[in-house]
Amino acid sequence: MWECQEMKEQILALQSRSMKDNLLFGGIPEQSGEENTEGTVKEFIQKQLEIESDMNFSVVHRLRPRSDGKPRTIIAKFENRKDREMVLKSAPVKLRGKNEFTVNEQFPAEINERRRELIPIMKEAKRHGKRATLRVDKLYVDGQLYTQPLHPQTPSQQRRPPSQLRFPSHHQDQTRHVAPPGATGHRR
Repeated sequence: MWECQEMKEQILALQSRSMKDNLLFGGIPEQSGEENTEGTVKEFIQKQLEIESDMNFSVVHRLRPRSDGKPRTIIAKFENRKDREMVLKSAPVKLRGKNEFTVNEQFPAEINERRRELIPIMKEAKRHGKRATLRVDKLYVDGQLYTQPLHPQTPSQQRRPPSQLRFPSHHQDQTRHVAPPGATGHRR
């Protein structure tokens, strides 16, 4: 069973790598008729993010229709990683207060679910004055990997709600290290 889980993680890592050059643009109104999605993204980057660089993309298209009636998300695969990083870093600053727009990295669905579970923990750590960052599906608190089972197997392994988490002071160990269910006790 451990080999099966390891293989699943390798597949997720490959999927994540294949999406590494992609960004998702949400909230950009759709144009009627035949839309030039690459032109739409370039215009968004220039007007909303105030980046004047001429960026190139491998593929740009809209995803399937949304059930909430909002504009379909645009996925853009950047040819240049530096351009992608510039857009990703600019978005939180330039889109502050413009809640209709989003710019996000693309991850497989399972990675998104893991991130969704880690975000409240990250926010709680930050409320406690800790330096917390989320990289793909790993949470680092004060530079240490946060390892606590996200899918508890028994009541004794259940994760506490974020409001009940305790983050030690700087003179103590920086994170709780709990082996995931089924782990053999060694770390990679």
